[in-house]
Amino acid sequence: MSDPGPAPVPGTLYFFDNALPPLTAGRYRVSATTDVSFDSEGHALADTRHIEIAPPRFSLPSDEVVAVYPPANSEVDADEALPHVVLRRRTLPWARPLDASNLIGDPTRAPNDPPPAGPAPWMALLLLEEGEYEILPDVPLEQAVPPGVFARLGSPAGVRCQAVEVDRTLLASLLPSKEELALLAHVRRVSVEDRELGAGETDGWFATVLANRLPQAGSLCRACLVSLEERADLVQRNPPLVGTGPLVGPVHGFVAEKEVRAIRAGFRFDAAAAPFATEAVITADPTSARLVLLHSWRFTAAGAGSFRERMQALDVAMLGTVRGDEPRVADTGHLPLLMQDRAGYEDTVWYRGPAVPFPLTRDPLGPYHAADQALRVSPETGAQDISYAAAFEVGRLLAMSDPRLAQEALAWRRTAAERGARSDVDAALTTLAFVPNAIGGGHAGSSSWRATTGVLRELGSAPMPTADPTGLRATRTTLGLDPAELASAWALPSTDAARALVDPEAHVLGAPVNAARESGDDR
Repeated sequence: MSDPGPAPVPGTLYFFDNALPPLTAGRYRVSATTDVSFDSEGHALADTRHIEIAPPRFSLPSDEVVAVYPPANSEVDADEALPHVVLRRRTLPWARPLDASNLIGDPTRAPNDPPPAGPAPWMALLLLEEGEYEILPDVPLEQAVPPGVFARLGSPAGVRCQAVEVDRTLLASLLPSKEELALLAHVRRVSVEDRELGAGETDGWFATVLANRLPQAGSLCRACLVSLEERADLVQRNPPLVGTGPLVGPVHGFVAEKEVRAIRAGFRFDAAAAPFATEAVITADPTSARLVLLHSWRFTAAGAGSFRERMQALDVAMLGTVRGDEPRVADTGHLPLLMQDRAGYEDTVWYRGPAVPFPLTRDPLGPYHAADQALRVSPETGAQDISYAAAFEVGRLLAMSDPRLAQEALAWRRTAAERGARSDVDAALTTLAFVPNAIGGGHAGSSSWRATTGVLRELGSAPMPTADPTGLRATRTTLGLDPAELASAWALPSTDAARALVDPEAHVLGAPVNAARESGDDR
């Protein structure tokens, strides 16, 4: 990554190929030696420390994920839903090596190929449709990766993780190659004043990992951020061959129709035995592969069509024209609605949304502090117009849904309370400093400060009353809890029996009852 330069202005966005950390994950030894001279003699002071750089590896903390797209549990257009995940730590995708021993090898490069985008990240984002995967919520690491991969990872003991299991043939068609991994991750830098990411307190740097597949229309999908560290058994050095058939599925661009049908049927397409343009040799391969799952979310891919296409396809006829039992819209764009007010009475009101086929003037009577201030009365019908009041309420709810707004409001309230407390203390001290000195008998003047400090000293040395959060201390003094009164009211044999009801040792009320014991016979 080159020199980032000055901080971006609001509304600007900078992209970088990667953000390599100064030190990748691992153990390091740091040695320092200092030559010190004193008393005409030289002395060498040396110290050695061992440190370990340990970014997330087999699980990803929730605060590392800033945002995902499509949003979790949302419904989006299939042709506009390229999944990606935004990470808070900009160096995270490159904090670990993908293949420390280079078992995968370097991608093949032609003389005119552009320079490489940089080292490949150790994570990838896979898009899987319902039925193509199985989530394993809590498995030992040695069951999530092959034995050879487990050994190259250092054979960590006692590690449990989430895993996703996918058909090996399907995974081979979806998993990016080593060269493609470097192109599917990048770094973004935005102004800290922009809130598009909703990330709270950040420095404006984010890492982004993209998927390489678009969902099918009408499918339920899951985006899976997986670890590819030391997965030389799955990651290929070069991208797969590009077929000449039609685009029948979002797997590695344009591929042969026979290959896609074979993959979806659970078979392996043997490209070496038969080229894409001829008959395919299909062999059964029921085995599956597991990957360490770092983060995942689900969404639904709706039918294709952008917002413009959907708007153009709407059959709105003429304004006010209705079909069937749909309500009639007035010439002004208002719709009659039945509203129940705070008193429980129902009344017909008018509402008009923001999309109207003619220009409108801005309301000049704001700003408002409550939705009721934006209510209007139509002079033609005498009914209330709730359009602006509804817009006010929608804006208020949208603002309240922003977590940053709640934080700022709480900080403002806390600051106001602190200022109010300081103001009250200052006013009390000022009043105390200029009233007759109750301690020394003097008056305001040269002894006012001594009087104030004296009173504060007396207040500080006096024992403060302890709190009574449960109210039992105040309750025990009431008439009904007096042992003698209890014994008389409940016909108990003695005041001892009544006292047992409020005995502190029994923890019934949690406070002792100070009542004098009667002499002679008990009543």
